[in-house]
Amino acid sequence: MELQDRFYSAPEVANVLGVTLRSLYRYIRSGKIETFKTAGGRLRFTKESIINFMGPSIKKETAPVSYPRPVAPRAVLYPYAKPVKAPAAPEYYEEESEPAPLPVRRPVPGPFGRREEVFPVRPPAPPRPAATTSLYVEEESEDTGAEALVAPTPRQLFYQSSIKDLRLLAQKIQKSCQNAHVAYALTGYAGMSLHREMPPFSVIHLYVNFDDLPFFENILQCHEVPVEDDANLCFLEVTDLAFWQQTETFKGFKVAVPPKLEEDLKGL
Repeated sequence: MELQDRFYSAPEVANVLGVTLRSLYRYIRSGKIETFKTAGGRLRFTKESIINFMGPSIKKETAPVSYPRPVAPRAVLYPYAKPVKAPAAPEYYEEESEPAPLPVRRPVPGPFGRREEVFPVRPPAPPRPAATTSLYVEEESEDTGAEALVAPTPRQLFYQSSIKDLRLLAQKIQKSCQNAHVAYALTGYAGMSLHREMPPFSVIHLYVNFDDLPFFENILQCHEVPVEDDANLCFLEVTDLAFWQQTETFKGFKVAVPPKLEEDLKGL
């Protein structure tokens, strides 16, 4: 078969060599026959690569004139894409009446130390009114001019827990609050019963921050009840942080100090 000076496809070369396409691809991988790929990824063979593979016997039968190896056109092997011009960035205009706030850096505590974040400068918030509710209100005495402590009745809420045994209920409060670092203080009959024998009672009174009520509702499995007779828990609100200075740890429980216990017992 006389070969022409042109590019040959893989099926044509396999037909010329009398082999299967699988054998031809094996020759290509082993480097026995030279080939190149077009821009579309198709294999092409030159006349010279086919003659070199078939051996010197074929070369003698062909014309002795040697032709240079044709090279695929540059446009086919290395096509160049036209450069795409990036779109122009939109222009933003700020009104003179409302200038954009300048960013500032502030240290922010994080899980791995302090880091800096950028915050926009905002106008200062209006001052909040000072809280007027507290557990103790200081009033000036007319006779001596000394400061007297007036203890208003704290707000209280009644709850019923599914734990009916008051001892188990008190132990649950002590362990859960200690593990979660939640503030509480027993008072009333429950708090005084740690110091001396008390008559039977059915309600545990304790001071808490009302922001922690969801925590107690979850761990104690309790819900609010409107009637005091149906309750076995009474939460008294603490609105002044100075109250926690009037508590002590006694037998592993957080309890109000004895003068406060005596005062609360009079109101029960």
